[in-house]
Amino acid sequence: MRRLGSTGDLPLAGKWTAGAAADSIGVWQDGVFAFRQSLTDASTTHKTYGNSTPLVGNWAGDGIDRPAVWRNGQGMFYLDNNDVTQTVLFGSPNDMPIAGDWDGNGVDGVGVRREGLLYLTNTLSGVGEVYQTAFYGLSSDVAVVGVWRALSADEIPPPVVRNFSQIVLPYSRAHFIKV
Repeated sequence: MRRLGSTGDLPLAGKWTAGAAADSIGVWQDGVFAFRQSLTDASTTHKTYGNSTPLVGNWAGDGIDRPAVWRNGQGMFYLDNNDVTQTVLFGSPNDMPIAGDWDGNGVDGVGVRREGLLYLTNTLSGVGEVYQTAFYGLSSDVAVVGVWRALSADEIPPPVVRNFSQIVLPYSRAHFIKV
């Protein structure tokens, strides 16, 4: 078994290399991303960002996931795009950041969740313009972005986890699934 990280690290997953057949593992600890290029590779890549909230996304549309961070007090995203940092001013302090492919074009955008309302943008530099808004869930819910129904884009609004005991699906007949 290959280990990565320590107790208390935030686990991450992504396709860190071109042509990867599956996601590989990564962790966030004290402002540092650490990730493995594949599940069988023992070498680890580290990138330091400082005190922020981590995100992962395919910012270039090339099939490679790269790190990003959200600086809460600034309302600013910092995206690593082929080792060039792109900044996106979007959101307000205390928003919860999210990332996903909102329009199915293969490039992830960023967004924020505020009091159950999602604000999404596909603008990846400068000041983000709102691409779409969606109201869904309670302010205490946690959004879980992903392609859940074999569509080409991430779901808007995404499912949410409520009270760490159920998943609320906005598009299913069974809106509450106990976990």
